[in-house]
Amino acid sequence: MRRVRSRPGPVQAAWVDVYRALRHRTLNRLQVAHGWAQLGEGDAAREALEEYLLEEQRLSALLSSASGRQQRALLTLLAHCERKGRPVRLTGTAQTLGPAAIADMLGDLQRAVRSGDGAPIEIALAGGAVRVLLHGVGGS
Repeated sequence: MRRVRSRPGPVQAAWVDVYRALRHRTLNRLQVAHGWAQLGEGDAAREALEEYLLEEQRLSALLSSASGRQQRALLTLLAHCERKGRPVRLTGTAQTLGPAAIADMLGDLQRAVRSGDGAPIEIALAGGAVRVLLHGVGGS
């Protein structure tokens, strides 16, 4: 009989933290749409939901293009930004990307996260490529 741990190990605990941060991001986006709906702003609610769904499609395209290790790195970086209150937006057209494009994007994203200036981050998908942009003071 296999013994079940009562407490998660360090790897499992880290993934629980990633899950919590990403769940928080999702709930925030849904609450914005719900708030617009409660205010009777149907168009704004619909727009917020459509943008959220498009972002999730873009994220799914990135994840499906990535190796398991790259997927873990991307989700961990997104969770880190969420925990720090640093907005990350995915823009452009959902598309499948090559391993080199994903690796370059992860390197750029990691540098942007390390910059620590708190500027919002944009992951822009366009023409089979992906760019990481910083917005705000001194940003793009």
